[in-house]
Amino acid sequence: MAAHRRPRASTSLWLIAACLVAGAAAPSSALPVRVAGVVTDQASGEPVAGLAVRVGVFGAVRAIAPTDALGRFEAAFDSVATEFDVATDGNEIYLPAQVPHVASGQEVEVRLAPRAGTVQGTVCDAMTARPVAFVDVVASEGAEPLARARTDAQGVFSLDVPLWRTGEPPARNALRTDLRLEVRATGYLPDRSPVLDLTPCVDGITPVRVALAVHPRVGRIRVEVAGSGTRSPLCVPLIYGAGPRILGRTMTDGLGQATLELPAWTHEDRPADDNEPRSDLWIAYSGIGYRSVKATGLSFSVGAGRLKPLRARIILAPSASTTASSSFAVVPEEPPGAETDAPDHHPPQNGNRRPDWVPI
Repeated sequence: MAAHRRPRASTSLWLIAACLVAGAAAPSSALPVRVAGVVTDQASGEPVAGLAVRVGVFGAVRAIAPTDALGRFEAAFDSVATEFDVATDGNEIYLPAQVPHVASGQEVEVRLAPRAGTVQGTVCDAMTARPVAFVDVVASEGAEPLARARTDAQGVFSLDVPLWRTGEPPARNALRTDLRLEVRATGYLPDRSPVLDLTPCVDGITPVRVALAVHPRVGRIRVEVAGSGTRSPLCVPLIYGAGPRILGRTMTDGLGQATLELPAWTHEDRPADDNEPRSDLWIAYSGIGYRSVKATGLSFSVGAGRLKPLRARIILAPSASTTASSSFAVVPEEPPGAETDAPDHHPPQNGNRRPDWVPI
C-alpha cells in the first residue's frame, strides 16, 4: 500500500505568513523632512521674493520651493538622509548661493551677494575746481571696459560695476581687485582713479564714492604790458610758442592785457601723475617803437594737485632809449578756488624760476 504524504500547501502558507509578519515588523526607511527658511539680500538684509530654492542631497534635487513676498520658503518630502543642501541659482541681480548641511526642521537663512555695486562720484577741472559736464567715465579692469557712465551738468556720475570675476557663488569666487575709473574729456589729460575697494558694495555700505580731477591740456598765461616810463598800458602785438614752433599771435587790449593758452604738458596722452609740465614755452614782443624782448624756458607748475596759471608782466622801453631795456617777469598765480597754503604734490618746475631775458 502506498505511503501517505503531507500536502505541500501547508508549508507554502507558513512561509507566506512568516514574510507578512516580518514585513509588518520592519520600520519604513524614509522619514518626513521639512526644510524652511528665508532668502535675503546680503548687503541690505531685505527679503528676496520670487526665487526658486532647491533642497537636495548628494546633488540630487528632492524639492523645489519658491520664495514668497517675505522671502520665505518651505519644502516637505520623505527621505532617508538627515542633512541636505539648500541652494538657489540667483538671478540677474544676485549670484547663486548654497548652504550645506541643513537638518530637517532647521530654519536657514540664504544670503545673496549682489552681482554689481554702485560707484558714484564727480569730475571737476583741476585748475578751476568747476564741474566737468557731459564726459564719459569708464570702469575697467586692465584693458577690459566693464561699465560706462556720463556726467551730468553738475559733473556727477553714477554707474553699476560688476563686483565678481565669475558668476559662481561667493565661496568659489573672488572680488575684482584691479578695477579703476578713467575719464577722457576733450581739452583735458586723461585721468585715472586709484584701484577701487569694492568691499563696501558687498557689505552694504554703498555706494563707493570717487572724486576725479582732470587737468586741462593747456595752461593760461595772463599778460600785462606797460611802458617803462609812464607805466601806462600798451596795446602791442605778442608772439608765443613752444620750442621751435610758433603757436599763435595776439594783441593786448586797451588795458594792455591778453590771455594766452599754451600746451602745458610734455605728454598729452598721459595722466598728470605720470606726466610733467613743459619747460620750453616762450612769449616775445617784437614791434615798432619799443625794444624787443623774449622770455624763454617758461613752465607751468602744479600745486595742491592743480595746474597753476601764470601771470606775466612786460615792461617795454622805447626804442630811442639808450639806457633802458625792455623786461619780462613771470610768476605763478593761484587758480580760482585753490588753497594757497596746500602743499605741492609735484616739485616746482621751471615756471617758478626767473625766465631768461633774450633780446630779439
